[in-house]
Amino acid sequence: MDMEIPFPLGAVTLVSALHTAYVARLLWKRWAAHTVMTGALKEQFERTLKAHKKYIAFYPIFLVILWTSGLFFNEELAAVLGGVYILGRHIYSCGQSSMTKIRHFLGFYTVITAVLFLSLTGTLGLLHVILDPLIDINHLLSYLYGEPKQFYFF
Repeated sequence: MDMEIPFPLGAVTLVSALHTAYVARLLWKRWAAHTVMTGALKEQFERTLKAHKKYIAFYPIFLVILWTSGLFFNEELAAVLGGVYILGRHIYSCGQSSMTKIRHFLGFYTVITAVLFLSLTGTLGLLHVILDPLIDINHLLSYLYGEPKQFYFF
């Protein structure tokens, strides 16, 4: 079985791991700089820690839906949506740590949108793989719509 190397998915996975390391380093620097925290510094550290915990808690789910979408639906689309997810997570983390509500909500809705589209494309790709041997989808679509042989790109 000849299989291509999924370069875009690997690149997005590496960037997401580097972003996780960046947020962890930022958290460590804030903790090391302010070992004795009072008032606003303690609140800022706690907000940064909270954003990092949320990121780490959802990270395995993101990787599973990213790779499922990329392997079973479309690799380039999954890589773009993964990049949108990372950007949304960065905006969310910055908004959470600086207490900026508009950035916080913008990042949150960007992340939710990327996750929903990745989940949808992964589900469609898996359904195609499962149902294609049972129902010849191209034959069914050519019967319904006419002559073209290929109607979708996954």
